[in-house]
Formats: sequence, C-alpha cells, structure tokens
Amino acid sequence: MSQALDFEENISEAVSIEEIADDILDSMEESRFGSDIILVIADLPPIRIVAPEDMAQALALVLGRYYIKIPADIYSQIEKGDFSELTFFAPAREEKLRPRTVIINTSPQVRTLMIQGEAPEDGIEGDLELFFDFSPKPGKIFPDGTIDFRCINKFPQAKKGERLARIYEPTPGLPGTDVNGLPIKPEPGPPFPVELGEGLLLKQDFDKERNRHCQDVFAKDNGIIITRFAEGTREATNLRALSVQNKLVVRDIDFTTGNLGDGNNEFRCSADVVVNGDIRGNFSAIIDGNLEVRGAVEGQHIDVTESVQASFIRTSVRAGKNIEVGAARGAHLESAQDIIVSREIQQCRIHADSVIMEPSGTSQIFVGHLYIKANQVHMASVDLRNHIDIELGQELFDAKYRLEKRKKELEALTNTSTNTIKDQVISIGERLKDIQHSADNKGIQSIIALRHFLAAILKGTIKAEKAHRSLADWMKEAPNYLHSTGRRASKVVILKEEQEDLALELQKVNEEHQKIMERLGKIMIKIRGSLAPSAILHLRCGEFERKWNNGTADSTTPINIELAFDPARGLIETI
Repeated sequence: MSQALDFEENISEAVSIEEIADDILDSMEESRFGSDIILVIADLPPIRIVAPEDMAQALALVLGRYYIKIPADIYSQIEKGDFSELTFFAPAREEKLRPRTVIINTSPQVRTLMIQGEAPEDGIEGDLELFFDFSPKPGKIFPDGTIDFRCINKFPQAKKGERLARIYEPTPGLPGTDVNGLPIKPEPGPPFPVELGEGLLLKQDFDKERNRHCQDVFAKDNGIIITRFAEGTREATNLRALSVQNKLVVRDIDFTTGNLGDGNNEFRCSADVVVNGDIRGNFSAIIDGNLEVRGAVEGQHIDVTESVQASFIRTSVRAGKNIEVGAARGAHLESAQDIIVSREIQQCRIHADSVIMEPSGTSQIFVGHLYIKANQVHMASVDLRNHIDIELGQELFDAKYRLEKRKKELEALTNTSTNTIKDQVISIGERLKDIQHSADNKGIQSIIALRHFLAAILKGTIKAEKAHRSLADWMKEAPNYLHSTGRRASKVVILKEEQEDLALELQKVNEEHQKIMERLGKIMIKIRGSLAPSAILHLRCGEFERKWNNGTADSTTPINIELAFDPARGLIETI
C-alpha cells in the first residue's frame, strides 16, 4: 500500500481536536524556578495520526490554556503540514515583563512543543565608595635615613560639608516570566551593611554613569572620622560603621600619640579635644574647636579657634575665645576674649580683651614678673610680687590714632577734589560760552542741557553712576562739535565718582571711630590684694601712667585700685 493510502486510513481513525489537545497537555513535562513553572515541554502526536489542519487547531487550544495566541503565519505553516521548527515570542500578561519563547517542532523526528519563560534576575547588592583617606600609614623617613615608626593618619579629619562617602542603593532586580505569562519575583539586592552614626548629613542623589540611586554622606561639622571595619583587610568594602565625632579624647599628646597633622610633632585636629593627661615635648597642637587639658600644657605651641581650659600652662597658647588656666609659668597667653587665672601666674606675657584673676581652691593668687596687655583687668585676692607691667587699652588708642589720622587725610583729599571739580566746571562753562555764539538750535539746546548737568554735579544732586548714563545719552544727541566738550565733562564725572568713594570711606572711618570711642569708655582696672616687698605695679593707659610700689622692705602692703577711662577726662578713680 502506498504511503498516501496508509495516511488516509490513519486519518479516518483520528480523534477529536479536544482529545488531541488533551493528549498534548497530558504529555507535558514541567521545569520550575522555585515554585514557579518556567518551562514546559510536550510531545506532539505523530503525523500519521493527526492531520496538519487538526494539529494547528489542537495547538491553538493548548497554547490558549497558557494565554498564548499562535501568530497567523505560523498557524498557516502548521496547517499546511510544513515540517520545520517554528519559533515565536508570546507577550506576558503584565506590562514590562519579558515575553515567553514558544518553539513548535513539527518535523517527524522531533514532534515537540516547548514554552520557555524567563528566569528573574536578582538585584545587585548595595555598594560603597569612600572619599577620605582611611588607611593608616607608616611614619616618615627622615633625611638621615632613620624612620619614624609612629602611625600617622590615626584620626582622619573631616571639614564641615565635606563629602565622605557615597552609598549605592541595591537594585530591586528584574522580574521573570512564568509559562502562564505571570511575573516571577526576583530577590532584591541586599543593602550595603554600614551603620551611619552621629555627625553625618545624608543627601539623596543619582549616579548617571552607573545608573544607580545613591546617598551621599557629608560631615555635618568639623570633626574626627570614626570607622569600624569587618575582620580582614581594611578596605572600603569591609566598612561597617562610619561617624564623625566633634570631640576627640586622648590620654596624652606626645610621641605615643603620633603626628596628627602635616608636620612632625604636630597635632592638628578639626574637633574639640580632651586631653586626660598632658601635652608634652616639642608637640604643637592646632585645634579647630575647643581644647581641654586636664594635666599640663608643655608643648611647643598651642593654637585653638575656640576656648582653652588647662590645669597648668608652660608654653605659647593662643585662643579664638577664652583661656581658663589654674596656673601658668613662663607662658605666652593670647586670647581674643578673656584670660581667666585661678591659682598662680608668673613670668608670663598675656594679651586679651579682658584679664580676670580670681582664686579657686586657694586663698590668694600669686602674681609675679607679669606683662599684661588688655582693655579690662579684674584681680581679686592677688599677691603681687616682683614687677607687674600693665598696658591698658593700648590697641584701642593705636586704632583711635590711625582712624583720626586717616580721617584728616580723607577730609583733605575731599576738599582738594571739590576744588578741582569746581575749576573743571568753570573751565567747561567758559568754553560753552564761546561755542554758543556760533551754535545752531540743536547745539544751543545741548549746551543748556550740559550746563544743567554740571550744575547738578556741583550741588551733589546727581550720583556718579547716574551721571555716567546721563552723559552717555547726551553724547548721542549732541552735535559732533560738542563731543570734545562732552569728553571733558566725563572727566568731571570721574572726579565725582572718586569723591563719592572718599565720602564712603570717610563714613566708614567715622563709624569705626565711634565704636572705638565706645570701647575706650569701657576701659577699667580693678585690683584688690597686696604688694609684696620690692614689688612694683606699673600701669600705662594711653597718655596716662601710674605706679604703685611697696616701700616697706620686709612686709606686704594692701592695694585697692579701681580706675576707669573717660575719653573726656582720662583715667579717673571710681572707688
């Protein structure tokens, strides 16, 4: 029997379309991604059992169960009995999901149907980028070849507003698609495991280059960067905690602390510092904040932007605000506001707006070989020994002298400028008279306008800025034969501009002078205590000078001074 006759005999025994579809479904084998079906493969009936047009209908039923419609061209190929592998993409049932892949192989040797979903792509874990140097470094190599083995960069510094880190947020991942066209949830990436502590300011951002959302981490204020790393290599990927502390507590500042700055033997810190011990040796400390030293300050130089508190000072200390010290010896203390001493001060030079000496924990303050430069001095229960030299308000008197000198200079320059402007205006006026005799109507109108303009400059009713614009407009309208005169007028405007600058400076000088006079009126000195034998208290206040000395060779004498400076009367008693 021929092949065609055999095919027709088998066709006559064919079952219904629904039964063919059920047979295909019964042969389905599934592959899962977790609990979701991501792949199914089914066998297709042999060609001798099912006619091509029936196969096409059955496949349409089967794929319909998976919410898939066969494209018309592929359906036509199956219906015609083409033996080939046919592939198409079936859209998912939700937007933004990736499509499924459908492969129908009708060749006699294979005869399979496959529906392939898409596995989800898990999210990318969070990441971190650091912008400060967090790695400890070995000490420096000296010119003689020796090595300083102290650890530097022990305390990384942060300035207010400085960006310290960028934390990249994890991505949510890309959903997959199961064989039914429904989403398969991805696992979102874990966030970067870092704990953000105090002293930080967070700002949301987006990194276009990496196409990632991120958080920028800034220092809220000046401070010390505190880090904690996981066990292992000290790398950014191992950072587990980050904060900025505005107070650094150390035991001592000496060779064990190491360099915290750019130079050898330098402790430079952008935060408040508490030293439970001493500042020793040749170390200098530069503190952008407050400094509290519970022991002695014996380093080379201390420079603090805020205030200093110390038990004992034997060095040069400068503070942007106050210095409070129990005892000082051989020190140079400079403060923009107050210097407060509570126990003893000898062989020192101190410079401040106000000097206050009041005993604490002792009955008297011992004061000897002392030079004071201040605007106000208050001493209570002091035992004055040797030579005490006080300059009261000297910087204010110097400032007053400079301001008064500059005021005279400005007044003289202003008078000269006024006379020069008058001479220039008179000269231009004479020139305009000569021109007017031969001027046309337009020229006469321009001459009249220029005369009014120059008169306004002399009277001061027009400012230089407006005068420049007005003269420029006049030049556009005036005849050409008046332009040379207009250029001469422009020089007058320049002189007027210089005169206005002089007037502005003079106003500022007068205002500053008034402030200085007010501060001079607050100069005062109060001293209560005793003068030791041979002690001398020498006071200078501007042109005034007073001395107190103990003429008794073997006993102390009490001293009670209350003086204030009156700008009109000078140094006067206020007791």
